[in-house]
Amino acid sequence: MKIALLNWPVAIVKGDLYGGLETSLVDLKKGLARHGHDVSLFGRVEGGSAEFRNVPYSSLPYIGPDRYYRGFMRRNRDADVCHFHNCPQGALYRPERSVAVFQNELHLDYHRIVPGRYNRATFVFVSEYLKNAVLARHPGIRPRRCLVVHNAVDTGLFTPGPRGTSDPMPVVTFAGQWSAKKGFDVLLAAKRLLQQRGVRFVLRLAGGGDLWPGRSGFSQEEIGSLLGGLSDVELLGKIGQNDLAAALSRSTLAVVPSAWAEPFGKAAIEAMACGLPVIATRAGGLPEIVRHGETGLLVEPGDAVALADAIQQLFERREQVKLMGRKARIDVEQRFSLDKWIQRFDDLHQEILSDG
Repeated sequence: MKIALLNWPVAIVKGDLYGGLETSLVDLKKGLARHGHDVSLFGRVEGGSAEFRNVPYSSLPYIGPDRYYRGFMRRNRDADVCHFHNCPQGALYRPERSVAVFQNELHLDYHRIVPGRYNRATFVFVSEYLKNAVLARHPGIRPRRCLVVHNAVDTGLFTPGPRGTSDPMPVVTFAGQWSAKKGFDVLLAAKRLLQQRGVRFVLRLAGGGDLWPGRSGFSQEEIGSLLGGLSDVELLGKIGQNDLAAALSRSTLAVVPSAWAEPFGKAAIEAMACGLPVIATRAGGLPEIVRHGETGLLVEPGDAVALADAIQQLFERREQVKLMGRKARIDVEQRFSLDKWIQRFDDLHQEILSDG
């Protein structure tokens, strides 16, 4: 089967600058290729086509959305199935053979003009929350197929590592953009509260304020101000998947303190794959990932006191942390493994083709 994947035009892949969507696309391409399919990946790449995580990534010029999608379709006339990741408008060009994959809460352009074309396409959402949010906004859209396929994680790369008792302090890791949206300021406020209580731990911060152009987080000055007076903070900055996996495997727990409604929350399953309990917020799709009291804890978004209390609670219950970590790893293997994720898409493609 020939399958073409398209990344949304908002993202420009630039060297090692990529997010969860770009990682998922590469994982999908690799996985479908292992199943014997001919898979190509397209998007906007700075400097033209490139190798991205050892996978060929073909660049498309962007002169407005219509030309972007038409250019993709021209280059993939013979594709059996076309994927449009975070760009559902592309599914309008050949809806019966198109899969619109929603990673964010997107507006369906032209939904009032051509609802019938959308309704002939297949929609895939990364969470029940996202599916309900998008369809509630567009009550006239009832796609031919509408299903939830949670994102997945490479459980061979993200794996539990040795955590010796010689570590002087527990380690809490955060990975993501250093922004209010991701709850970065709330996390640092919780760290400050715990420091005032005399609770010591190392806080590792991976990411940065400027991970993506146009989606900037806190400035260097703001970050400096937020960090002022805090001790035992390690700034890992922008790191690749291998380094992130290594950092998580040497941690005690992870936090995903998002203030906004995360459509999914891949940082949570990456940490869980490393055998870590995750403290996350009751926002968006995160409650579909973290099982409160079993694989982690859930707190209300924006509540630094609740976040501090949750971190302290787990520090005081080391055996519970170990049990939660083991359950988290098992849960990821059962619900979020790459193999099962790829098989879901493979089965979906076969269903699309069988319908003609």
